[in-house]
Amino acid sequence: MPLMRSEKPTVVRSLLGVALFLAAVPLFLCSLWGCGGEKGGGAGKPPAPQEEVVDSFLRALASGDGEALLSALPPASVEAILGDLTTLSREGLASVLLQALKSRFPCTGMGEVHYRTEERGEGSAVVYYWGTFEMAGDGGTTSFREIPEAEARSFPLVLVEGRWYLDIWTR
Repeated sequence: MPLMRSEKPTVVRSLLGVALFLAAVPLFLCSLWGCGGEKGGGAGKPPAPQEEVVDSFLRALASGDGEALLSALPPASVEAILGDLTTLSREGLASVLLQALKSRFPCTGMGEVHYRTEERGEGSAVVYYWGTFEMAGDGGTTSFREIPEAEARSFPLVLVEGRWYLDIWTR
């Protein structure tokens, strides 16, 4: 008899999803937090909806807004994790993610940041970002890190019920 795949993600799959998300963040952020910047590639071009999601996510990381962080993720993914980890509340999940990110990435803001969206097929896109990022240092010092366009970082996104979200299951 063939093995049947469970419709509900297991605790292991949920934990793996959180672990993959946390492991992917360094690749996405490369020591970055966001608090502003230029969207839409400049020249007065309005930002793409996908760019707004990335910008909101970076702002949530910078400000420590856990609810805004979770709102950038597909609701079904968040609910699946919470459904399997019954001892963890939504606020608890946001706190865990923020603490993990903040402990690894001490960024405090960003200067001029640019975004570019690349469609990858129906319901899939990648947003690239580059620019100047402010980093917190020891003893309250700050420094700036410039990421050139040639070394742009990226976030994969997925379209779910007409809204774009970070695709935490893909990299």
